[in-house]
Amino acid sequence: MEEQVMNNNTSSTMEGVTILAVNNNNNAKGGGGGHERAMERNVVKMKKEWSRVERELVHARRREEKLTESVKEMGKKIDVMSTELESTDTIIRGLSSFNLETHPGGGHV
Repeated sequence: MEEQVMNNNTSSTMEGVTILAVNNNNNAKGGGGGHERAMERNVVKMKKEWSRVERELVHARRREEKLTESVKEMGKKIDVMSTELESTDTIIRGLSSFNLETHPGGGHV
């Protein structure tokens, strides 16, 4: 986590999520401890939320990888089936032309 201090403002950045906490003048006088604790709770809450989002992102990436692998496998199966279909089509055309040659006119014996 990266922290910057600018004109009584504290800025914390967590990979694109920015949390701004404005220091109250009472904090400097020692009378605003409640605000500081509230800020700390908010930061902890945001860190937990960010961790949850990161876990979901990892899970989504794993699902994407599995789906990509499934699509690749399906593509390979389709290629094999297409090759088999072409081969079967060639065999059937050969048998049909052989049948026409041996039985001109297509009649039955």
